[in-house]
Amino acid sequence: MSSTPHRIQVSTSDGLVVEADEVVLALGVFAPDPPTHEVAGHPRFAVNPWDAAALDRLKDCEEILLIGASLSMVDAVASMEARGFHGHYRVISRRGLFVEGRRDVAAARDFLADKPLPSTARSLLSLVKTERRAIAASGGDWQGLPLAIRPHILSLWQKAEDLERLRFARHLRAFWDVTAHRSAPESNLIVETVLSQGRLSHGAARLIDLAVDKKGIIAKLKTRTGIERHVFDGVIDCRGHQLHDWRRISDPFIRQLLASGEVRPHSTGFGIDATPDGDLIDEEGRIHRNLSAIGHPLRGVAWESSSITEQRAQAIALADRILSKFTPARAAS
Repeated sequence: MSSTPHRIQVSTSDGLVVEADEVVLALGVFAPDPPTHEVAGHPRFAVNPWDAAALDRLKDCEEILLIGASLSMVDAVASMEARGFHGHYRVISRRGLFVEGRRDVAAARDFLADKPLPSTARSLLSLVKTERRAIAASGGDWQGLPLAIRPHILSLWQKAEDLERLRFARHLRAFWDVTAHRSAPESNLIVETVLSQGRLSHGAARLIDLAVDKKGIIAKLKTRTGIERHVFDGVIDCRGHQLHDWRRISDPFIRQLLASGEVRPHSTGFGIDATPDGDLIDEEGRIHRNLSAIGHPLRGVAWESSSITEQRAQAIALADRILSKFTPARAAS
């Protein structure tokens, strides 16, 4: 892809060349590489929890390892239960967190509205802890807390320095993800049923290696008590689409975009650089006026840009801006 001040040219692998006045990168997300090359393509390894054929091959297993404990894990359990799986799930995550079901609760009081927004991860965490203790003392439901924080996420993120953004991502991201992104009641009921049957265990563990032998897939895990090796009949990678660092994405289009200098990685390492409105910035710091992005590529610009609520708002705002360029009356209004 190449650009001029007024037109953008896109070339495809089959030789087709398309020119446009405006281009929007709405590329979605990219899955991480398999944990090891040895299991890639193995019939009992599901590279993602939405691969129907891969899950079909696991329905007669006795014990399955699920790597990751968030919403992708919930999808995997629900899909396997729908296939009649009767075995055991072992769920691992680095911090041992486990996603909960979403309850129908009202947002807590807007405790961030009556004071300047915190500029550090530590100060934000302190305010959140204080508010959560107050909710518990009053007999309220903590699930109203993320609903109160959510409207401020964009301002909090864009106000913070990169150092604080990275601190949040390193130390608090996992807690925010399982707190803000809870499972739908129907899916959560399936997980709760499996838990009550004693067929699912979960805890903190880091995957070190996966190897294959005639018995199955051997997982080498680092737990809080040491190194453990365990043989599983099947493995499902439930880490979700966590590869937000464009420098690590192997897709040829992404590689070409970066190599051409038309875009540059965001300074946090999440997605690519852009203005708050989504106009992309090239490697020289110039702002494209006809090349934009929405959603996941803007993870570094707007943290929750991978969520549907924020994506919908971005799409509406971007559509309005593009239409205003071609509709004088709209621009004047």
